[in-house]
Amino acid sequence: MRTLQKTVLFSMALILFSGCAGLEPIPRIEKGEKVRVDYTCRTPGNEVMDTTSPALATDESVAKARVFAPRQNLKPVDLTAGENPPDLKPRDVQFLDTDIRMGLAHALVGKEKGKSLVVVLESRVPDKIEDSHRYRKIQRVRTVPRVQTIPCPIYQEAHGRLPEIGELFKENGQAHAEVIALDSDKITIKLITDPLVTVDTPWGKARTDGDEKEVRVTIEAEVGALIRTGGLIGRISEVNEKNIVVDYGLSFGGQTLNCTVEILDNGEKVNK
Repeated sequence: MRTLQKTVLFSMALILFSGCAGLEPIPRIEKGEKVRVDYTCRTPGNEVMDTTSPALATDESVAKARVFAPRQNLKPVDLTAGENPPDLKPRDVQFLDTDIRMGLAHALVGKEKGKSLVVVLESRVPDKIEDSHRYRKIQRVRTVPRVQTIPCPIYQEAHGRLPEIGELFKENGQAHAEVIALDSDKITIKLITDPLVTVDTPWGKARTDGDEKEVRVTIEAEVGALIRTGGLIGRISEVNEKNIVVDYGLSFGGQTLNCTVEILDNGEKVNK
């Protein structure tokens, strides 16, 4: 009986080992290898912060972060596994796009080729960044002339036509300026203010008031609010009577991003 059991066990072992010997190793992404990917990164609240997907970027039913801005070129991006993007600026604040590409490039090393994966990107502060680069002061209260002029060619290029006298400029359904004169080379407008109505700025809601000569804009910024100026993401760290201080040092504004990554194509390993 024992001889039979040993024979059966030995036969099973042979089958298992012979089966394993026939398996090919799983192809993995190596450091220095070029990889083409599509990705979507979301905040902890499941809001899209950045994506290469045209469908997601334009779908109004998909929740977007307040600082979301669609890319100019919505297409897959090329990364080099384990290497920083060529536009990375050491010891300085980084654009959101650069920060994400850097994190994904390093996370790809050792991953299976042709498979989708989820990458968690943690916020970090660039090494040896100077406070003069990290923190930016913005005037909280600003004054501008109530009557201003716009060169006709600039307006016509933006709108495809010239305005009429009395025409109102509107944004989000709210009139904020009126055309009061139209000359051959310039358009004269008069700003409209209403202290009971707020307007949107990159740093928060703002109230407008003033006199016949000047318009005063007061931004009601909130500490902790996430903002976007161009490609930079920052978080408001201080608000006082005169200034707003924005911290641009934390990648992704200090948030953790959950990124779904689809590996589309793998090129040849980069020669060192």
